[in-house]
Amino acid sequence: MERFSADASHQLRTPLSVIVANLALLERSAATPRDKALLGDSRDAAANLRQVLTQFLALARSEATAADGEADLAALLKTIQVEAARAFPEVELLTRLPADLGLARGNAVLIGEVLRNLVFNACAYGGGKVRIVARMDGDGPRVVIWDRGPGLDEDALRDVFAPFNRGSAGQGSTGAGLGLAIVRSITRRLDIDLELRARHPRPGLVADLRFPAA
Repeated sequence: MERFSADASHQLRTPLSVIVANLALLERSAATPRDKALLGDSRDAAANLRQVLTQFLALARSEATAADGEADLAALLKTIQVEAARAFPEVELLTRLPADLGLARGNAVLIGEVLRNLVFNACAYGGGKVRIVARMDGDGPRVVIWDRGPGLDEDALRDVFAPFNRGSAGQGSTGAGLGLAIVRSITRRLDIDLELRARHPRPGLVADLRFPAA
């Protein structure tokens, strides 16, 4: 399954990327507004398909990849902060990482997938300000990610990890609603304690993760 996921990722995402790029070029040179609109819709659909494929493959990897290993959370979070800054230049993203943050037990690729999904979700729906705080808590590391977006009510929080659940904040955006399903699959496999809760009394959402120490 892991080998299939890697092969499928390469074989399908590469031609989709070519299609998206070529449609963008054709859109810029379209002869009529109607042609331009049709090409733009096709480009957006192909880009959405590429993102959905990426999520499906990530979900397959989360269930097939070996869970063993250890992860340097500080290094992962620094890398994700750079990636998020590029993807969301309008978002103010601040991190507080202690120098002595310990290693977490579990596959580093899978843990990176969890953190990346949560940080990118916070950037996409978090009202323009996202904070990441990490520290040692007892025997293991703890990471808290919070934002200043509209948050979720209790009913939405109960269903937020279900596959294909987009929620009200995700309506109109791209993707298949698999990001948090991937997060839940990985955290259960790696014995990571994850709590997603509303930020009170101010608006926003908090993701609180407690990792087993390596």
